[in-house]
Parts: sequence; structure tokens; C-alpha cells
Amino acid sequence: RDDFMLSKVLQFARRLRNFVRLSKARLRRHWSRTAVIGRHTIQLPAQHLLDVYRAAHPLYDLHVQHIRAVLLEKYPQMWAVDIGANVGDTAAAISATSSIPTVCVEGDPTYFSLLERNARRIGDWVRPVNVFVGRRKEAIPVGRIVRQRGTARLAKGDDVAENQQVIQMAPLSDVLS
Repeated sequence: RDDFMLSKVLQFARRLRNFVRLSKARLRRHWSRTAVIGRHTIQLPAQHLLDVYRAAHPLYDLHVQHIRAVLLEKYPQMWAVDIGANVGDTAAAISATSSIPTVCVEGDPTYFSLLERNARRIGDWVRPVNVFVGRRKEAIPVGRIVRQRGTARLAKGDDVAENQQVIQMAPLSDVLS
């Protein structure tokens, strides 16, 4: 009888451990984190690897800040365009020490929602635009948007029309007007 009870307790402990692991994994997908870039704190989605890249490459953001400083000296009224802005980390780096008008173009709706939030945190000089940049203004069907490790890409789908996702494209000249 004691062996039977012990086996039931161990079985319950294994199930509880598996439940906790699964729950943590599910929650981790929904946790957001923050990153400090210059004078700005931005939000990152749970699966984003920006903090990993910055830990492995301490100079990760600094090249943008150095380029900004050189250009700002030559062009004091400059403004920046970030195509594929993701969550706005480059806009934060560009505005690390001064408020430079920046147009952030991000087509993926998931990253765009975070970009909008982060743009408000950075300052009103950052203007997020939700569109993919292409040759002409059009809506095109794609298979799907694949999101992995904090970035997104367009993927071809099969020929089944109901599996297609339609995205908006616009030329850069339209985005900037």
C-alpha cells in the first residue's frame, strides 16, 4: 500500500512539474520586456532577441549613433527614415541624444502596434507608418507573415486563396509625402 501511495505521489509530482513547465512556456510567449537605448526605454515582444544581440555585440546600436552625429553636423535640419522599423529600436538609437524627426515604416501589424507604443515613448518627432514599401501602391496576396526571434518576413503560400493574406504596399515617395 505504501508503494502504491508513493507511486501516485510521484506521478502527481511529474504531472505538476510538466504543467508548470508548459504554463511557463505559454506565459513566456506573452511576456514583454524592455530595452534601454540611449535615453529611451522601449518595449520588446517576448521572442525578440535585441537584448541577446546587444549582449553579444556591445557596439550594436553605436554605429547608428555615430552616423547620426556625423550627418547632424553636416545637415543640422536632417531627418531619418527607418524602413523595416520593427519595434523602433533604431529610432531610439537615432534619438539617443537629440530629437531627430524620424519616419518609421513597418508593414507587420504585430510589430507595428509595438512600434506605435514605443514611438510615443521616444517622442512626437517619431512618425510610425504601417505599410510595406514596394514599387507601386497596391494590395498583394502573400502566403503569410512569418515572425521569428523578433523579426518578420513575407513567405510564399500555397495556391489556396483562403490561406492568402493581403498586404498593403506603397512606394517610398508615397510614404514620405
